[in-house]
Amino acid sequence: MHFDGAVLSLTGQPDADLSGMELYERREGRLMSEVTRIKRVLVTVSLVAVVLAATVAQTQGEILNFGLGLTVAAELDWEWDGSTSSVLTVNPVSDGTLTVNTPYAIPGIYLGVVNGSTTTFSGATLDLGAGLSSAGPADDDGFFITQPLGGGTVQVWSADPGAPGAPTLLLSGTISSAEIHGLSGTSAGTVLSANDVIYNDGAIVDLIGAPFSGSFSWSLLEAIPPLTKNETTGLLNDFTGSATGSFTPEPTTMALLGIGGVLAVLRRRRKV
Repeated sequence: MHFDGAVLSLTGQPDADLSGMELYERREGRLMSEVTRIKRVLVTVSLVAVVLAATVAQTQGEILNFGLGLTVAAELDWEWDGSTSSVLTVNPVSDGTLTVNTPYAIPGIYLGVVNGSTTTFSGATLDLGAGLSSAGPADDDGFFITQPLGGGTVQVWSADPGAPGAPTLLLSGTISSAEIHGLSGTSAGTVLSANDVIYNDGAIVDLIGAPFSGSFSWSLLEAIPPLTKNETTGLLNDFTGSATGSFTPEPTTMALLGIGGVLAVLRRRRKV
């Protein structure tokens, strides 16, 4: 066998010594091998794409949501005081009235009911600490109205922390800034939102294993009276209302939470 620059077959025969049909068959075989290799790569890429798509779909979800259970119209849950303190606060009457849901099973928490892969707390409490203060004048363009707010803290408990029992801190975070926005002159579409929140404590943070960043968006329902700007103070006029809302982590955190949930399930199974 010799090698003079020509490509050898498995038997050592160079292409130059092959007939036209043999050369065609050899090159067709090489082409089919390359096609097979490309197919394998495409299949691998497709599988990766499916996994990524599932992960992205999961990251669009939330880690906690709540809906108030009050039925007495006079006992409203939120209050914006734009005339004196310029602070948005939670009415203490809301303590122990929230129904809170998380899409993860967290057993062993006071007043928590695990339903398969989710947990519901029917007597929870949301605490905004000292409230969220005004960070400047409201912007009203005649259609949308926005009131910027400063930083603060938020906590969600499995029950009223001031009542008998053993309430557990579900989620605690530090808010850098927030805002109230809605349709000017109406009670519709009023929202309290924050896009830069560091969640640093609670059962959900323990599930992940480290603090994480995220956001929240709460619908301020039944704003009474409708949102208007005070032309003297430049702030939103006073209003009250009830609320529902959700807490959402950044996508990277959501992926870690999914892994943490799987590990938690595996640990529980090992104990059984």
